[in-house]
Amino acid sequence: NRVLVMNNGLRHEFQNWVSDHAPEIDASSIDNLEVVKGAATVRYGPDALGGVILVNSPRPSLEKRLSGNANLTGRSNGQAGEGSIELQQGLGWMSLLGGFSYQKQGDLSAPDYLLTNTGKEERSYYGAIRIHPFPELDIDGFYSKVDQRLGILRGSIFGNLEDIQRAIENVEPLIIEDFSYDIVQPNQKVAHDLYKGSATFTTENQVLKVQYGYQKNARKEFGARRGNSPTIDLVLKTQSIDLDWTHPKLGPLSGKIGAQWLDQENDNLPGTNTVPFIPNYLSTRLGFYLIESLELGNNQLEFGVRFDDMEADITGREPDNTIYRNTINYSNFSGTLGFIGQLNEHTTFRSNLGTAWRAPDVAELYRFGQHAFFIEYGLWRYTIDERFDIVSTSEGILDETDREVPAETGYKWIHTLNVNKPDFKLEASAYINYIQDYIYSKPAGITRRPRGFFVYFIYDQTDALFWGADLQASWQHHSQWESTFKGSYLWSKQIERNQFFAEQPPAQLSYKLEYTPPIRKLSSSSFGIEGSYTFEQTQLPVILTLDDFLFANSLGINRFVEDAFFLMNAYARVSFDNFIIMAQGQNLLNTSYRRYTDRLRYFSDDIGRNIILSLTYQF
Repeated sequence: NRVLVMNNGLRHEFQNWVSDHAPEIDASSIDNLEVVKGAATVRYGPDALGGVILVNSPRPSLEKRLSGNANLTGRSNGQAGEGSIELQQGLGWMSLLGGFSYQKQGDLSAPDYLLTNTGKEERSYYGAIRIHPFPELDIDGFYSKVDQRLGILRGSIFGNLEDIQRAIENVEPLIIEDFSYDIVQPNQKVAHDLYKGSATFTTENQVLKVQYGYQKNARKEFGARRGNSPTIDLVLKTQSIDLDWTHPKLGPLSGKIGAQWLDQENDNLPGTNTVPFIPNYLSTRLGFYLIESLELGNNQLEFGVRFDDMEADITGREPDNTIYRNTINYSNFSGTLGFIGQLNEHTTFRSNLGTAWRAPDVAELYRFGQHAFFIEYGLWRYTIDERFDIVSTSEGILDETDREVPAETGYKWIHTLNVNKPDFKLEASAYINYIQDYIYSKPAGITRRPRGFFVYFIYDQTDALFWGADLQASWQHHSQWESTFKGSYLWSKQIERNQFFAEQPPAQLSYKLEYTPPIRKLSSSSFGIEGSYTFEQTQLPVILTLDDFLFANSLGINRFVEDAFFLMNAYARVSFDNFIIMAQGQNLLNTSYRRYTDRLRYFSDDIGRNIILSLTYQF
């Protein structure tokens, strides 16, 4: 939740308090993705310490006659199938667009065994309308719904210590059954509705835009328990209003001013027969921003500043059903200063120094109990028993008087070099990011619950330093041949404790070679092969024995030091007339590997070879 996802102009608001909750966005409805850098990031508010990703849906064209596309896709791993269709019609002053998709997937497979209960079923649909009554005014409306049902690896839930010890030590999951499309417990059901309406008024030298959004995210999670009642049943409702004004240019100065209001309500629905994992809350945010850009000949100076205030009223239950209440409030400024220099006709250099902040998520403060195959305790749900160096949850609910939890504050400096030549393109970035009061989770041991034994994690704060580099370069060797190289490296450490963080991504390199056939009818076709290498993660926290892990007598832990691995991928894209045929091969060598950032690595390998075939018809 430090990377802000903007879905079709709205902050995508969902239960993003754990890494396996991916944004509920239909991939078939995406037109393009953008990464926002520089002063423009202050427009989107707090929570963007790691950056901003814009997910843009296609905008209906006013002039385009009836057109669309239909797609069918099959995947070998999971024996999955997917179909989608999109239609649009332009009427000059108004246009309409709509789409639908459905996909079903069975159990995935690692190279040597099936991953039981990892099926998926998803249906989604979306619609858009654009009205252009006169040249200065554009009115847009958009609606989308995504409905998912996701299985969770059956071999990640256990009833006794012996089973969990066997599972961690075993090469294969303890539960492996025949392939099936059935999704049994444990699993998740998620539905996300998004409504958006906006009006844009444009004159010769300024633009005014107002936007209203409403989102409803309903999440049910089912553990391995008797009966059909969920262990988590949450509904998150979000309303937002955005006002943006691009003001007239003032000589070499151009910029934008805006304000945002967001209201959020999170409710636990009755019937789970468990202590709510996170409490009910009502949250309100208000923010104001200013972004300016000053032209200095061929160079440019950027400046951005923002103020945000957030307040949340929280109501929850303790394990004995005692009701607790609290009100939290956070406010702060953020800002950025950047320089863009034109070094020559093909080369630019960008340097940006900025501050950002993020208030603790309610879930980081109050989470309590089981989620999927592990247990988590938030910052205000546990204490440390100094006598035995163990975690205790018997002291009840804490608050800011017991343990102060300040907002995260980040200071980031990033440099980017861009080269854009006809036969060579390069983007190289280096950054350093110091975050005060960084909130993170760490494994703390094994705990017993009514439904069995589980790995548990606790949340803590520390000052952290991150630095790293990203590189992407492409060469056009010949009119038909192109190479692309990518690399990334991240170093991070807890400053005060002089320890590394668990579950930080290791260094990665990849190389792709692409061929475009010199055939006129196949000029939009391409063939490629790609290899990626993920290094072993050497930045490791304290490593304990299995007995230490089981008895939880230390707060730092890493169970696995995963090996480095190499993956080979290939693809072919053939385009002719109105058809596009795609063939892809992922993990072609069927390599067995486990990702250091994936908590399921405790119990199984990642997925094996996957062959994907798709056919698209455009009309």
